[in-house]
Amino acid sequence: MTKDNIFNSDNIDDATLEESLRSLQLGPPSASPVFRQNVMAILRDRSISGKPAHSNSKHRDNKNDFLLSLFMAGIVTIAVYLATIEKEVVEITPASLEKVAMKPVRFTLTNTNASEVHIAGSFSHWQASHALHRDSNGVWSVEIPLKPGRYEYVFVINNRKWTVDPGSNHVQNDGLGGKNSVVIVTDGKYVEDSPNV
Repeated sequence: MTKDNIFNSDNIDDATLEESLRSLQLGPPSASPVFRQNVMAILRDRSISGKPAHSNSKHRDNKNDFLLSLFMAGIVTIAVYLATIEKEVVEITPASLEKVAMKPVRFTLTNTNASEVHIAGSFSHWQASHALHRDSNGVWSVEIPLKPGRYEYVFVINNRKWTVDPGSNHVQNDGLGGKNSVVIVTDGKYVEDSPNV
């Protein structure tokens, strides 16, 4: 006899019902939907009629037993529901990150005396990992793709001198006695707060 056909009888005994409840309570149910539906229908019918859903109680007519049965029926209902719903798993992959619109942001600095210039900022965890390239007029520049957001940055000249962007309108204290330039990248057509971009 399968779990589905044990409910063909109108007079299910308490022992069978308790065994059915235990099988539903042991983790994710492997029972069929028909089995779960039948158990829940009997529990619902018994809770409405006032008959306890299980026989573990010494006092079948006790109001507390009825409330406990009703509570247990609710718990089983919730457990069955949670075990049967499909949970959506969102996996973050490099391909899904590419869907975030990156905007190329151009940083420039005019300095004819520098032999090399890098940029460090909140977008690079303050590592001077982006080298700027010099043109024949002494203008250093680099284009960095950034997601929309607010970023602080400084130029690192000759691997020694950290300096704010002289062309930036927005400068902020860095909390260590120095200053950082600020650029805000929007998802629209403009990059705000820095004329160098």
